[in-house]
Amino acid sequence: MKFQQSGCLCAAKRTAQPGPSAETVEHVRETFVRTPQKPTHRASRELQMLQSSVWRILHKHLRVRGYWLQLLQALNHQDHNLRFHFCVDFQHRLEEDGFAMKLVFSDRATFHMCIR
Repeated sequence: MKFQQSGCLCAAKRTAQPGPSAETVEHVRETFVRTPQKPTHRASRELQMLQSSVWRILHKHLRVRGYWLQLLQALNHQDHNLRFHFCVDFQHRLEEDGFAMKLVFSDRATFHMCIR
């Protein structure tokens, strides 16, 4: 049937879904500016939108990354130097304009760490 209509078996081009409105993005931004530690599932209930939509707006539109802090292994005596350098580096990053606004602490982790 498709071949008879178009002469091709190729899949038709799909139209992209429209992204969230600027107003929706601003509502999400304001929610996390007021309380950065707010869990995304609570924010999604307050904003009456899907949690996946909240994460997509945070990730794609506001360029905010989520982190789930966890202890992966016990610290050894030799790790003190590494801990010190991490703290110094993190402190320098916090002094950069806007870095602290990009941090979101949540009780749910959906992003994997990506080292570039």
